[in-house]
This record gives sequence, C-alpha cells and structure tokens, in this order.
Amino acid sequence: MCDNFDIVIAEGEFKYKGKYTFFAKLVSLDDENKGEILHQLSKHFWVEENPPQKGIFEDIDKFSFPKEEQSLMGYSSRSESGSYIFHYNIDHPAKKSVEIDEDMFMKYLIELMSFELVWIDLRSSEHDSKLFTKEDREYPDKLIRKIINFYGQIKFNLN
Repeated sequence: MCDNFDIVIAEGEFKYKGKYTFFAKLVSLDDENKGEILHQLSKHFWVEENPPQKGIFEDIDKFSFPKEEQSLMGYSSRSESGSYIFHYNIDHPAKKSVEIDEDMFMKYLIELMSFELVWIDLRSSEHDSKLFTKEDREYPDKLIRKIINFYGQIKFNLN
C-alpha cells in the first residue's frame, strides 16, 4: 500500500512558465506479475500562472463559516470576471464525514455545486436560462420536479 505524498518543486526548477504534466506508473516487481502496471496517473500543474478557467465556477474557496451560518454547507459568489467562486464550509459535519476520501470529497463538492447551478440559473433571465423553461418557472410543481430530476442526474452520473 502506498501513502499519499507531496512532491516539492523548488523555485527556479522550471525554465518556462505554463502548464506541465506529471506522469507516474506503479509497476509490480513481484515475481508472479513482474512488469505489470498496477496503477498509472497524470496530473497537470501550472508554473507562475493560473490554469485556464473553464465553466461557470472559476475557483473553489474553503473557510470556516461564522457561528450564525455554521449549518450552511456552501454558496457561490460572482467574481470580477463574471463567473462564480464556490465557497464551502470546512467545519460542516457533512464535509468532515467525507474529507478522508478524495473521491467522496469530490462528489460532495460536485453535489453542493449542482445546487448552486440551480440557484444561478433561476436568478438568470429566461433567455439565459440553461436548465429551466419559462413554463418551468411559472409552475412551482414543474420547477421542483425539474430540480429533483437535475439533481438525480448529477447523483446518477457521480456513482
């Protein structure tokens, strides 16, 4: 079993700023399966610049919410560029229950952000809405059903 580890990159080690990719392979040295690739991955990182922004959320921010908002799991705010920053509560019990497992934690954040997508879309004009039609907005029962279906699709695709 391998534990997670950090790779320390010293300042000045990379000649050019921009995107780099780290590739890693875990290869068996046991006699019965010598040479078999047990796991491989690649991770991108950027030197002296931020990665390009894609999608509606440009960043994710974590912090302790004030006591009067301790039950809030997260929310989004508009950034200067017009996209959104998602803020999540690092002290919420639901977050604490998934933080030890990276995959579960990512699913947790995606689920929270899917609720924010609904909120963002409902605040947009009818013409800019990506999730809801004019009819959806006029009839609360249709709107609720569509929100539940949207969230169900997110959960379905995550599992």
